[in-house]
Amino acid sequence: MPRETPRSPPPRPPIVDAVLALIGLVLILRNAETALIGLRVGAFNLLPTVLLVVGIALCVHAFRSWRAARISAPAAVVTPAAPKAPAAPKAPAAPVAPAASAAPAKGANPELMTLRSLAVAQKFPQELPDGAAHKAHGEAHVCADDGSALVPILITTYGDFGDPAVWREYPLAVDGWRCPKDGNIEFPALLGPDEVTNLLQLGEAAAKSGNLDEAEFNFRRVTSSWPGYMFGRVNLGSVYLDKIRAEQARPGGASAEVVQRYVEVAATQFEHALTASPPAPPQIRLMLGRLYVRSNRRDRGHAVLRVLLADPSAPEALKREAQALMT
Repeated sequence: MPRETPRSPPPRPPIVDAVLALIGLVLILRNAETALIGLRVGAFNLLPTVLLVVGIALCVHAFRSWRAARISAPAAVVTPAAPKAPAAPKAPAAPVAPAASAAPAKGANPELMTLRSLAVAQKFPQELPDGAAHKAHGEAHVCADDGSALVPILITTYGDFGDPAVWREYPLAVDGWRCPKDGNIEFPALLGPDEVTNLLQLGEAAAKSGNLDEAEFNFRRVTSSWPGYMFGRVNLGSVYLDKIRAEQARPGGASAEVVQRYVEVAATQFEHALTASPPAPPQIRLMLGRLYVRSNRRDRGHAVLRVLLADPSAPEALKREAQALMT
């Protein structure tokens, strides 16, 4: 049986290419500067870079399709109405339309800025004071310079695009805001209660599965935005107790330097928890005192434990353990 000759598909309407080109131009205009800024400061902005590549691909595809149509199509393709097509690029004004200032959805995923340079990462402090976060997620905020809408961003040294050595040396996870026009960054952002609850749950699940870095990443986002929140501090300190135990159980032997660094972080978090809100339970004071005593800081540990012994609300079992640590 003779094979049927394939038939060429019907030509695509020129309006389709125009729409693809328009979408590509908008993606390029909205993401080119962000992607380039990330490369300049030694960070990798995944979403803007992907969108930039998609925009370029759409423009190239639309141009090739239009050019092929010009070569193979009948003269009717270039009717007098065709010159109107170049007017379409006026649409890139859309990025500054009022809709662009709409508040980001609560819990929406922020842009990710992964820092692979230790020197760049250290420009962002790990510990922030109470009240530092004042621009909340779920609300509209604008750049001070040009009035354009601020974009939520997550700055971190963790993740698939990060350098594990930089994360170990300087674990960072802080939410902030980016001005799309000039690339300026403000931090920290104020996370909503639902976001904080979700991060705590994600961190607890990661810790239970043994993924301590993932747990720390989630808890650090909480402590950066809500530094005075007791549960964020306690959870982050507890992760470091787990890290101490994991380091001490290493087959090749523990690194005294690493253990000491972990002890300092855990102690700092528990100290913060004792002055945070809601009030920390007596168990946290016992954990802190035990940590100090077992790391050869007995004077500091005994001072913490004496406060526990004088607490009338502390259970007797905790007081007996505190007394045993002091003998």
